[in-house]
Amino acid sequence: VKQSLSARDSADRLAAHLGLTTTGEFKLRKYKDCLIATDEMRQLFGDLVPGDSEEPSHPIVSAFCANYLPSLVNAYMENYCPEGPYHRLLVGILQSSYFAKYFRTPAGSDLYAFYVGNILLSTHEEPLSPFTVGLLILATYAHEYKAYIEPLPDHIVTQLKCWVREQGQKSIDFLRPSLCLMSESEVLAQLSDDPEAEERMSSEFDNHKRNLDMAISILNILDGRLKNEARQLTLTRGHVFERYAQMHKEKVTGRRSECVRCQTVAYCCREHQREDWTNHKERCFKTVY
Repeated sequence: VKQSLSARDSADRLAAHLGLTTTGEFKLRKYKDCLIATDEMRQLFGDLVPGDSEEPSHPIVSAFCANYLPSLVNAYMENYCPEGPYHRLLVGILQSSYFAKYFRTPAGSDLYAFYVGNILLSTHEEPLSPFTVGLLILATYAHEYKAYIEPLPDHIVTQLKCWVREQGQKSIDFLRPSLCLMSESEVLAQLSDDPEAEERMSSEFDNHKRNLDMAISILNILDGRLKNEARQLTLTRGHVFERYAQMHKEKVTGRRSECVRCQTVAYCCREHQREDWTNHKERCFKTVY
């Protein structure tokens, strides 16, 4: 499958599995179990996308986003399920430059409002997750890069901070005795009484450590300390421009030459645009939006 299908063919196959179309419409699939459906989607995605399936600029990811992103967003908003395949696939392409282009369209404001609503709804129902971190980065900084978006109101920021601190405190309460209060003999005694305790304790310890790290990251986001990460996730398409601009000995004027076909990448000059074509042509698709 990996060798015989083009990027577009692979994108078409993934879209067909999810009932997505190039017109923005979708044929909603009824799942008996969201987790099983998500696992099936991930399995197909892994079969179709060779190498690092999390790479947001992969040619297959680019082809999929260029043709099916509006349909995926509509399916995600109409059939919201945190564990479902539409939700999880959207998480995986959050940093794609094609998502950036979609987010700059008028539909981007609707998706943004839906994001913020889900953040507030999830604050008492779901644990912290990388997806929550990504959404909060968008929610906190998007107004700096998107003129149609208003900043989060102060009372919502306060509400989010309180929730994150509560989540972080739960992990601190779990980790503190593990790190400070239990002696080595007590740990060994506990493990000898329960052969599976070591694996279970290790898993819980790792989960709470990740949760605490995410809580710290989110508080930094809300306090305005992660603007570089926000700039990446709000997708200003600056990474290629800046990489080539550094090669200029003379001062760069800041004028950008945007790829006319995909409008997902910009260059400091025509020379560097031509130089990058070997890499970009595999990821360059005309979008349906």
